[in-house]
Amino acid sequence: MRIVRDQHGRVAYDSTNKRAGRGAYLCHSPECWEKALKRRGLERALRIDTLNAEDVAALQKIADTLTEDDMEKDS
Repeated sequence: MRIVRDQHGRVAYDSTNKRAGRGAYLCHSPECWEKALKRRGLERALRIDTLNAEDVAALQKIADTLTEDDMEKDS
């Protein structure tokens, strides 16, 4: 699953995998998303100082919808 930082510095999920901007990839595992948000992995990958609260909330909402069954999509 691709997360992208656009030219305006906003971070969002890229469901098309085609949006312009610096991208980072996360697996479909809820644990993967939790670690990336908690350990600042996305900030490092996207080369930003910090995610703003709106972006974190939007990404957390996506993470909350993931289930362990979604991990099969990575295979």
